[in-house]
Amino acid sequence: MKKDTKRRILGLVVKVAILVTVMVVALRWNPDAPKTDKLALPSGKHVETFERTRINFTGGNSALVLKYWTKIDFADHDALRREADEIWPSFRGEVENAGSTQGILSANHTRWFSKKVDVYQFIYAKQADGTWKLMDEGKVSL
Repeated sequence: MKKDTKRRILGLVVKVAILVTVMVVALRWNPDAPKTDKLALPSGKHVETFERTRINFTGGNSALVLKYWTKIDFADHDALRREADEIWPSFRGEVENAGSTQGILSANHTRWFSKKVDVYQFIYAKQADGTWKLMDEGKVSL
C-alpha cells in the first residue's frame, strides 16, 4: 500500500473516532439531568444520589425515598441487594430522623445509547421492636 493511501486511511480513522466520541457525549449529556450528591458509605465508597422524597400515607405513616445511580446490571439481583445492604445503614438515620416508618432505596440505571432508566427498589420497614427489615424488592416499570 502506498504511503499516501495509508495516510488518508489513518486520517479517516481519526475523523471517525472523533465523530463517534462526539456522538457518544452528545447522546449521554442531558442538561435536564438532576443534580447529584454523594452519600458516603461505611466502606469508604460513595454512591451518587439525586433525589430524596417523602411519601405521606393515610393514617400518618410515611416513607423516605432515596434515589441513586447504580452501575450494576439489573439481571444481577444479588449484587443489587449487596449494594442496597451497604447503602441502607447510611440512609436509615435520615429515615429515622424524618420519623418515617419505611425507607425506600431506589436504584436507577441508564442504558447506553438510551434515555430509558431502569428502576429497582428495596423497601425497608420499621418493626414493632424498633428494628428494620427488608420487606420487598423488585424492578419498577415506568
